[in-house]
Amino acid sequence: MASRRSIGGKGLRLRPPGRLRRYGFEERELAHIYAGADPPNGASFRVIEKLGMKFARKTMVNGVETLYYVMSRDDYKIHLELDSKMDVK
Repeated sequence: MASRRSIGGKGLRLRPPGRLRRYGFEERELAHIYAGADPPNGASFRVIEKLGMKFARKTMVNGVETLYYVMSRDDYKIHLELDSKMDVK
């Protein structure tokens, strides 16, 4: 198992969520994808934001403050276009 230090800064945490985002928009043809996390989970927020998702709302779930983010299919297409222009893999 790799330690956090050995994978830090290499984008490895973004690969599975990026694949899920691609699957949702390209295979399932979803209009929107939502992600949520509770405030103590800072690493999740960084991944969510790096994926290009935007803050949608704050709510309480089972007594825990939870933040939700969203990405639309149009936003996804914009990110793909920008990534291809910048040669991002």
